[in-house]
Amino acid sequence: ISNKMEEYIELFKKYPEQFPPGYFRFLKKSLQKHLDDNTLIFKHNVLLTWKVYKRNTKRYKKGDVKIAQIINKYPGSGEATLLMNEFILKYPHLKLEVRNDNPRAIRFYKKLGFFKIEDIFFGKKFPGMVMEFGINQ
Repeated sequence: ISNKMEEYIELFKKYPEQFPPGYFRFLKKSLQKHLDDNTLIFKHNVLLTWKVYKRNTKRYKKGDVKIAQIINKYPGSGEATLLMNEFILKYPHLKLEVRNDNPRAIRFYKKLGFFKIEDIFFGKKFPGMVMEFGINQ
């Protein structure tokens, strides 16, 4: 594993409530795919990955940009806000999915201008929501 990849994985380990041990089975492969697809930024001590949908799905339309992961090395530093504001300028029509048991993330997204548009489940036991930037419902 490269030093960069190891650094990225260590970021996820800082948040065991959001990323339980099973999450790490596919993390390296997922991060490598984001690197290969140029859908990973590590800037301001924050890791951000995203997906651009190539076709319509039940929840997303072709061209939608969904934030996959955002991890701040130093929570509360304001660095994630800096990176997200830069990202929003590039992709102003963003969506994301977040678990309901992650109130800190939900507050962060709401502060940036994201609003809940749909209830979802992660697996069968973790309720969450889809949020979209700039849509106030």
